[in-house]
Amino acid sequence: MTMPKAVRDALSTLLEALGETPQKREMLSLREKVFASDVNGRLDQRYFDIQRELLGAALQDTPADEALMKEFEKLNLVLFEDEEISAYLMARMRWQQLLSAVLEELVDDSGER
Repeated sequence: MTMPKAVRDALSTLLEALGETPQKREMLSLREKVFASDVNGRLDQRYFDIQRELLGAALQDTPADEALMKEFEKLNLVLFEDEEISAYLMARMRWQQLLSAVLEELVDDSGER
């Protein structure tokens, strides 16, 4: 689908504004520190992948895979034990909350609810 120019321009402005938020700056700053370690980067990627799979199951109203749940719990304990990684994950959650709020506004305004 081709986006009208006015919508594309507004989206570009929104993306620029989001990039300048404290939530985005904090997340990027902490991510740089955390990802200085390749191991941390791989652990975070696995955590994110599992999180996405579990969310997909929840959205489809299907039971989550038990082994995946256990792996997620273990990763959660390991990652949140490290102060820097924990700070990064919390910052990423705040960033995701901001994005969610923006999306919610868009959906509300569209009359889809």
